Amino acid sequence: MRKIKIIIFIILVCSINKIYAQNQFTPYDDIPGVIKSYKPAFQDNFADWAKMLYQYPVNFFEISQEFDTYISQHQGEKSPEIRYFKIWHRAISPYVLNDGTIKLSDIDAYYKNLYESQINASKRPLLDGKSNSNWTFLGPKETFWLNESGSTSAPGPCPWQVNVYSFDVASTDNDVLYCGTETGFVNKTTDKGINWQ
Repeated sequence: MRKIKIIIFIILVCSINKIYAQNQFTPYDDIPGVIKSYKPAFQDNFADWAKMLYQYPVNFFEISQEFDTYISQHQGEKSPEIRYFKIWHRAISPYVLNDGTIKLSDIDAYYKNLYESQINASKRPLLDGKSNSNWTFLGPKETFWLNESGSTSAPGPCPWQVNVYSFDVASTDNDVLYCGTETGFVNKTTDKGINWQ
């Protein structure tokens, strides 16, 4: 009898947690430009605007106002939820109506057009089948985890590569190159790409 009561208790606890658990993602997180993997796990101690990122539907103007008020009182603060909000805000902006509601019906059309353009691009013949590029890989060859905790020590390496968002050569010294990646790292080489920091 005691085992049955324990099992019933466990089932009830699991059911209650399922009912009240926050869903990590909303339909807004599927909008092109939103990087879902950057969204931090929900925490009860988040500010009101951050909790709104986990609600659906949400009014764009209301969440923006909450965020602006929070930032005005916490200037210079950095956190994963602030970073995610900025990405989310920029990607969502084109879908906002005059009353602050976010219209998602255009998402299906976006993906349909994207699919059709990719299919059409794959059908186009190459001009001569040859490439005039003479690129070679210089690096960086190692990618590191995001430093979401704000630790002063460098995060460890992760097992995949990231997209390069920016690249530049120093105007005063062609041996110095800078490379900015999607994880927020700025990589620097002083020997034309042989070694990176």
